[in-house]
Amino acid sequence: MPTFSKRLFLVILVIVLALFVIIPGVLYFVGLGLPGASQTPDRGALGSGGLLISRDSGESWAKADTPENKREKVPTKILNVYFHPTNPNTVYLGTKSSGLWKSSNSGDTWQRVTDKTGTLKPASDVYKISISRQNTKVIYLAVYQDSRGRVLRSSDGGDSFTEIYFVNTKGYGIFDLYASGYNADTVYVTTGQGGFLETVNGGKTWRVKKWFGESLIRLLVNPRAESEMYLVTSSFLILKTLDTGENWTDISTQIAADLQATYQQTGSKDLFTLKGSPFSFRRNIESLAMSPLAPGLLYVGFPNLIARSFNGGGSWQNLQIPLPPDTSDLSTVVLNPKNSDNLFVGAGYQLYKSADQGIHWKIISLPSSRKIKTIYINPLKPDLMLAVFQ
Repeated sequence: MPTFSKRLFLVILVIVLALFVIIPGVLYFVGLGLPGASQTPDRGALGSGGLLISRDSGESWAKADTPENKREKVPTKILNVYFHPTNPNTVYLGTKSSGLWKSSNSGDTWQRVTDKTGTLKPASDVYKISISRQNTKVIYLAVYQDSRGRVLRSSDGGDSFTEIYFVNTKGYGIFDLYASGYNADTVYVTTGQGGFLETVNGGKTWRVKKWFGESLIRLLVNPRAESEMYLVTSSFLILKTLDTGENWTDISTQIAADLQATYQQTGSKDLFTLKGSPFSFRRNIESLAMSPLAPGLLYVGFPNLIARSFNGGGSWQNLQIPLPPDTSDLSTVVLNPKNSDNLFVGAGYQLYKSADQGIHWKIISLPSSRKIKTIYINPLKPDLMLAVFQ
């Protein structure tokens, strides 16, 4: 009798555990209908993390948020992804309020970069990272910390940093910078105060090349001809220089003129469904991309269309994308740095991929419950891509 009672007790215990512990735990893990679990397995199977990785040129994606230190969590608010210019396995993340992070294994795991001098704050906003090919031990950061935009420099591969520039007014940031690939001491900086500055001695002295009347939010430099640069301003003007910033030309007005001509010829209002005037879309620039291989090839992305130029902004045409006419989700345009025919467009939860400069498109749904913000491609290993989400 006692033996039977023990067996009955064990059977009841197993049933109770199955009903109230094991089965609910499994259901919670796979996200089938419990409170807080994902109800969108098509997009939310990987949750709402801020970073996904592809190793097959965007065909498939996986989470990229594994920390080396299990006590830490990889940030989800990513401001910049930067691939090392000579080591294809090294990747940096600039984050919002979480400083600088680094992967030495192509994104498999991440670790926080700790500055032994304390100059780089753990809670800083890192807007941009740049490393010169001429000396890869030298790293430059555009950061916002202690209520100011600052430029930090490391000469030992990120073990320590020194401050080499800061804006003189609180509340203004430094949103972009570029380290010359030919001289590690030459850096170009854009500021929230409207300054385009240059140093040729690693930040010991600075030269103001031009003050603009508004904030500068994006700097794009041709790595094969660094005298060719493009700026995006806070009012979304696109400015071009061919003499390293001595003189600038506004090429954004030409976009409006050329696409307006297309509109008048075709009468297609589907191209221009943004709020307000159909030709005021200059104020909605989402992305600017340039090919380092095909001289003059530029793409400008707006919320619902892409303008393309084959002559450095001299003339523009609308690029046809299989997006609904009333969409406004287009967020990024990226070119394969090794093949200018290979184009990627991020819109909503989907990636649009073309192998022939936008004639034909393949649509790839990404496994995230957030919308795409930016796509980055490793210049040394283009099959490796990272996707950042809003």
